[in-house]
Amino acid sequence: MAQFLGAFEIIPLNAEIARQGGLYRRDYGPGHGGVLADALIAASATLHQAQLVTLNARRFPMLEVEVAYSKRSRAGGVANLNYSDEKEDYNV
Repeated sequence: MAQFLGAFEIIPLNAEIARQGGLYRRDYGPGHGGVLADALIAASATLHQAQLVTLNARRFPMLEVEVAYSKRSRAGGVANLNYSDEKEDYNV
């Protein structure tokens, strides 16, 4: 687990992130089901000019996020995983 977590940069919460997160929560939270934690994650990505990758883009309406993949159920409960890059769309 330590090796996995070591691949990520830890961004400490500071006053600037908290302020931006509060504004995101105020402006986007009520209609999007966003919680303060999501707003702080978005603010951290914004202020550090980082690309946010998520499985739930609806929680981050204030950003253009990259969706890692999406699941669509098929008959029998098998998931269809879809993802794309700049060149092609893939279905697995």
